[in-house]
Amino acid sequence: MRITIDATSALLRSAGVKGYTYHWLKHLRRQAGTDDEIRAFPMLNDWDVLDHEHSALSMPATVSRLAVLHSVNVFGSSILDRVLRDTQIFHAGNLVRRAPTRARLTATIHDLTALIMPEVHTKAIAEADDTFAERILKRADGLIAVSENTRQDAIRMLGVRPERIRTIYSGVPEDYFDATPHPRNKPYVLCVGTVEPRKNLDALLDAWGVVPPDLREHFDLLVAGLFTGVALLAAVRQPAVGVGHEQVCARIGEVGVQRVHRFIRTPRLEAKLVVQLREADVLRREIAIQQQTASIDGAVVIQRDRVA
Repeated sequence: MRITIDATSALLRSAGVKGYTYHWLKHLRRQAGTDDEIRAFPMLNDWDVLDHEHSALSMPATVSRLAVLHSVNVFGSSILDRVLRDTQIFHAGNLVRRAPTRARLTATIHDLTALIMPEVHTKAIAEADDTFAERILKRADGLIAVSENTRQDAIRMLGVRPERIRTIYSGVPEDYFDATPHPRNKPYVLCVGTVEPRKNLDALLDAWGVVPPDLREHFDLLVAGLFTGVALLAAVRQPAVGVGHEQVCARIGEVGVQRVHRFIRTPRLEAKLVVQLREADVLRREIAIQQQTASIDGAVVIQRDRVA
């Protein structure tokens, strides 16, 4: 069996999908038989480094492979067929806009929030997901849903036949089991996930705002995940009822996977709002008024008063 997995996320700044694809490819190759071949599109068979912040390849190699993807999307299935060669099954990611004509087509649906709640996505993302649904998901020979809820959403919203979509829960990489606990000075409450409106960080901050002050004093609130600068600014400016003095810890660069694993393995609860800053200097100037900054553990801690 010759299977090609779309691994375009390896070329981009990405969190969940990149990690999902990277570990899935590794596992499929370990499980493959002697007559099986697991390939990665576009020309990513040698992908061996997981870096959420950067492309896995050099700049020239990244540009050339993104050019292949662009050619497929612009010029059509004939280009994709040529790149896939004798592939029997092609698993498309959400940056692919064309279906192959010779290989069987599959895809993974992580969620359909862009269709269910477009108001929490940018217009570009909502339109892109709609195109992916029409050109790939509705035409696929088989689909994977990462949860039963997502499977039911696909059946209800996309008209996918129940027998064409199967729930397969995401696995947990070995790294999570081998990570060393990373103790911090205070207990914390940890939230892990991309900082975007659809993740409902606003509701988390509101809920944290009504926690009794003595508990907020004892615990920190920590959020780790990739985010856009706009998302961070919204989080920092978000009004939270009852919050007096709060620290927002904005991590510069990647919140490394080992660091997150150690947080998860730490037996205590803890919390400081730790997020990544992609454009740290610009945002820091925007929110610097009446704030104090200090360097703590490789992060920038932004401290400010919030008025109920």
